[in-house]
Amino acid sequence: MHIFTKHERLILLFCAAVFFVGSGLNYLMKKYPETADIINFIDSPRSHWTVNINTADQRELVAVPYIGEYTAKKILEYRAKHGPFDSIHQLKNIPGIRIKNFERFKDYVYAD
Repeated sequence: MHIFTKHERLILLFCAAVFFVGSGLNYLMKKYPETADIINFIDSPRSHWTVNINTADQRELVAVPYIGEYTAKKILEYRAKHGPFDSIHQLKNIPGIRIKNFERFKDYVYAD
């Protein structure tokens, strides 16, 4: 017979707890399908606030996830030089804004 160490027992207890919590959540989601809608909403971009890139100032732009001081400054300079944005996709035209970074923050901004 094998005797588990204290560390092994804690790991087994943790695994069992994760299993039971997951099973319980799965049961609840099957019994009450509306909970899936709540979870999907919480995980969607619709649940986050958005910023209008045509009216936002430096402080508001920096508050957007994945937009730092440098990117905010570039957005404001571009807007001052070229006028308001017609689409958020114009942000890709700004030198210094990478496509990868744009993909990260695009759900948090809009052009109105």
